[in-house]
Amino acid sequence: MRKAVYARLAVTSVRKNKQFYLPYLLTCSLCVMLYYIIIAIANNGDIGFLDSTVGMVMGMAGGLSLIFAGFFLFYTSGFLNKRRQKEFGVYSILGMEKRHLGRMLVYEALYVAAVSFAGGILGGMLLGELVYMLLLKLMSLPV
Repeated sequence: MRKAVYARLAVTSVRKNKQFYLPYLLTCSLCVMLYYIIIAIANNGDIGFLDSTVGMVMGMAGGLSLIFAGFFLFYTSGFLNKRRQKEFGVYSILGMEKRHLGRMLVYEALYVAAVSFAGGILGGMLLGELVYMLLLKLMSLPV
């Protein structure tokens, strides 16, 4: 089969299963947004100049949030795939082999990753400044 067929099947599958993919996309975007905000604050020059321990703690929090996000997203993707077992069965009855299903799932994962990275980074850019100002206010520093 051509690669365009896998891409079309992936897009159709995501659209058809939007009741399952929408919460998954939101969780992926929130994980990316959380990581972006933490790392942006950790790498901010003003925070490091004023208090180096905050930058160090935020760097460790970024690594920890990345580990937790990985476990959480692995669990939710497993849940998503279990809900779609009937769909995979229909595809295999229609003649798709496991490698074809795998390719289709790779395209789905790439689409979901692109959307969630874009949404998470945009959300992180918007909310990052608000969180930064809140942190400065908590540290009793001028905003």
